[in-house]
Amino acid sequence: MIKKYGNLTVVETDNLVDIEKCDIAKITLNSSIENENLMREKGFKFADRTIGVCIHISKLTFNFDKLIRLQIEESKEYRAEIEKIALKSFPYDRRFHLRLDYNDKDLFELIITDRIKNINKVLVAKYKNIIVGFLELKEIDKETLFVNLAAVDEKYRLTGAAMSLYSKALQISKIKGYKKLNGRVSTKNTPVINLYSYFDAYFENPLDIYIKEYDREK
Repeated sequence: MIKKYGNLTVVETDNLVDIEKCDIAKITLNSSIENENLMREKGFKFADRTIGVCIHISKLTFNFDKLIRLQIEESKEYRAEIEKIALKSFPYDRRFHLRLDYNDKDLFELIITDRIKNINKVLVAKYKNIIVGFLELKEIDKETLFVNLAAVDEKYRLTGAAMSLYSKALQISKIKGYKKLNGRVSTKNTPVINLYSYFDAYFENPLDIYIKEYDREK
């Protein structure tokens, strides 16, 4: 995939292809020593490792109503509030940070803005009528939903907003007859890993992200 952000050309791919005509290349590969050595030889830097997550909904016996402590609603509104939360919530997320040093704030904001404008319907968490978190679900197939994007404002994380959002997502999934709720999370994000573990998730398919920045003026 080739994307333009201002004057920057970014290539994101899961294959080793000719990517010289870009400013930044981001390649995602199966986690292995062989791929790590190969990418190092090609001048790429390791950026992150993510892991797939799967919750088998039919096996869950939780009382979701007791876990949903905040008001959760499904909405197409609150885009400005969602973007504000997103801009504060992903300081090291490689979906939105393509510079190795994380210091390109303008690029980060461009990517976040582009991502949020393409959100359709999301679950939003309200605390005293304030939007404090959101969760976007995407259908993968007739049996599977995927947590495409989720975040909670840091100031309100002790309210139980994350637990409420994921519990509501699972409750909706179960009511609609889906069998699995999937996700993908950075191995550095232990709070979310712990949250998935609470719901008896299993983890699989680790992927490594590599980034290379090109000096196109040379």
